[in-house]
Amino acid sequence: MPQIQSQHPDQLSDPISPEASSSSETLFLLSICRDEDDAAALRADLKRSGLGEYKIQRCVNLDDALQLMQVCGFDLAFIRLDDFQNHQAAIELVRQHDPELAIVALTSHRLLNSREFQMPSGVDGNCRLEDLSPTLVSNLVSNILGQKRDRIERQRLKQELSFALEVGEMGTWSLDIETGRITLSKQAYQAIEVEASTPLPFLDDLLEIAYPPDQDRLKRLFDLSIESQGDFDAKFRLSRNGEAGPSLHVSAIYRPGGPRTHPTLAGLIKREQASSEDIQSKIEAANEAIRKALALRDEAIATASKELESLAQTLKAQEQGAKQSAVPALPAEPLPAAAPPQIPPKTSETTKGDSSPPPEKEDGPPQSAKEKPLPASQDKPQSPPRKTGLPPLASVPSPETSAPGAEPVTEDQTLGIDKSHALQQVLKSINKQKGEPIEDAFPFDFSTETVSNYTEPSPQNDGFIGAAKRLIDITQNGHDLAVTLSVDNDGAIESERERDLLFEILKELLTNVVKHARATECIIALFRDEDDWVLQVEDDGVGLENNLVSISTPLNKIGLFRIRTKLALKGGQLDLTPTFPKGLIARARLPVYLINRGAERA
Repeated sequence: MPQIQSQHPDQLSDPISPEASSSSETLFLLSICRDEDDAAALRADLKRSGLGEYKIQRCVNLDDALQLMQVCGFDLAFIRLDDFQNHQAAIELVRQHDPELAIVALTSHRLLNSREFQMPSGVDGNCRLEDLSPTLVSNLVSNILGQKRDRIERQRLKQELSFALEVGEMGTWSLDIETGRITLSKQAYQAIEVEASTPLPFLDDLLEIAYPPDQDRLKRLFDLSIESQGDFDAKFRLSRNGEAGPSLHVSAIYRPGGPRTHPTLAGLIKREQASSEDIQSKIEAANEAIRKALALRDEAIATASKELESLAQTLKAQEQGAKQSAVPALPAEPLPAAAPPQIPPKTSETTKGDSSPPPEKEDGPPQSAKEKPLPASQDKPQSPPRKTGLPPLASVPSPETSAPGAEPVTEDQTLGIDKSHALQQVLKSINKQKGEPIEDAFPFDFSTETVSNYTEPSPQNDGFIGAAKRLIDITQNGHDLAVTLSVDNDGAIESERERDLLFEILKELLTNVVKHARATECIIALFRDEDDWVLQVEDDGVGLENNLVSISTPLNKIGLFRIRTKLALKGGQLDLTPTFPKGLIARARLPVYLINRGAERA
């Protein structure tokens, strides 16, 4: 059987076959065809296709082809289906001998138009014999072999990942470079400490969970890998309430993709195990914290003991003062009440009913001093003194104080509480326990509006201009940022079909200014430039990084994937221009599509 080797002089530089120019390996092709004219036409088209180095072997029948496949390996086989009555059986027989072989089915126009014909399964591509041409053959072979390589690469990577996942605690991840979308496995979600029910759809969301000092470095590594089309390898720490958390090791390989697939980064996420030195340092730090806590406890106990001793001495001094103030209070009463031996005879005589002259002679003021409360006041000095240490009990209002002529109770005889001072101490304790307001809040907190409308600004409800003004007012209310809005031809913007998309882009750009720019002033302008809407947001913030200061910087290198993708789907674009000495201008262009052409300015 003759073998034909391509010797086309320009086949390595043919723009039709980029893979042929980038690869110097030889392709081994197999042709199973009985018709000599069809086989010759296929050889001629292959020779002029510019596929690069290749060798083709023709077999007349299927048996010879199967025997040849046992001793040789082929990359692709052309099978003329008109030569077989059972097309499916022929394809399955070839698949049994070589499951990885790429198969192209060649059919005639007559066979395709027959009612009984059905394209067999297991075919990677098909083509009519009447449509064969050098360009069609080149594209067909390149696409099918590219798909085959991708399929083999995915299978190999899947096997390697399965083995790696069984050996260690690792998760898989992939990044679509064209759209910026990221996909994580269940193990990867566990590694980054995020619930699987809370997906991270874009690369920006993954960068947000990193420790803030590591975010810029991680972003630069992603940009470098995408720009150089090289593999990715980085280590970063997770953020735990603003503090550094566990370390992660992220690695991936760059896959250029193909005609129907986007370039991607696919790899692993693994938690870094703490070394023995780190564990020992953490143990020492924990022991030091325990020693400090015990020292503080002993100091608090000693301070409490001193306070209790001082309180006990104060109570003892108050008790002694109460005793001294209670003794001289009795002689202040009338003299007859101070003579204890005379009181009992008088009380006994009055109880017996005798009328003696002494009580009749003691009329007037002494009589009021000899009322019933008087014996109780005279018995108090004879009773043992109380040892409760509570002098207010001795000065509780009694019938003596309520009686006319009795001495009022002084302030020294009462034990009061300074309620105002106690209230101030409680308020100070409450103020100490109050936390500081959260600084890293979402820039658009609609509950902070001064009016009672807490709904989110929406162009559907408020119109574009009304929603933009509400959004700016809310932003200025929660942040130290002065925002200026300028809208040209406001009648046309309200009739724009894509005004919701323009408002979403405005909200995203303003969010980036609040979160990342650290700006104090922002100028927003919306105007018409021929057949385009131009939304321009300028700030005086930190601007771009040094390695990204370029007007032609690809947007997928700085994280604005969502805006760029949505604008690209509508025929628009987003440009970033740094300003001197600092600041940034973000300019979004979107084609005009007015619902009501009467609103357009003449």
